[in-house]
Amino acid sequence: MKIVGMNGDTTKRANRQQVLRLLSTEPGISRTEISARMGLVKMTVSNIIAEMIRSGMVKETRATGVEKPGAGRKLTGLCFSEKAPVIAGLWMTGRQVYAGVFSMELKLFNQSIRQLEPGNAAESLSTILHSLMEPLDQPLLGIGMALGTGWDSSVGYQLSEMMNLPVFAMSDVAADATVISR
Repeated sequence: MKIVGMNGDTTKRANRQQVLRLLSTEPGISRTEISARMGLVKMTVSNIIAEMIRSGMVKETRATGVEKPGAGRKLTGLCFSEKAPVIAGLWMTGRQVYAGVFSMELKLFNQSIRQLEPGNAAESLSTILHSLMEPLDQPLLGIGMALGTGWDSSVGYQLSEMMNLPVFAMSDVAADATVISR
């Protein structure tokens, strides 16, 4: 019988993504709370966090959770650093594109609403994103796209190749479902 499951690298990636999700929705969360929420041993969470701190993505801060009374060390919270990567969002409807650059906590840094001219849409989108990124001193981690009527995911593939970044494209309906489920 063949057993199908996740290998070590897949598990590590999934754990990192879950830690990032918790940090983005609950800045100041402690390692102990992350460990409890994810059902992982504290050492695993500490190793993930240590890697993120070394990379400059995460920093320690005051814990926001309720501390347990009694002896022991005060809990240390975690949040994204000022140098953490940013993410871009594009909503394309007709020839109009709504573009934004967001922190990992989904705080808006920069935005633009522009008309796309017929021709190379990926090149136009790249120009828009570069103009939004120019004043920031952080790397761009990836791009999410909601594609309205008349758009297909090929523009996402082209943009990904052009900017050498992951691009996640979905239809308006899928984007609405994602927002509602979050």
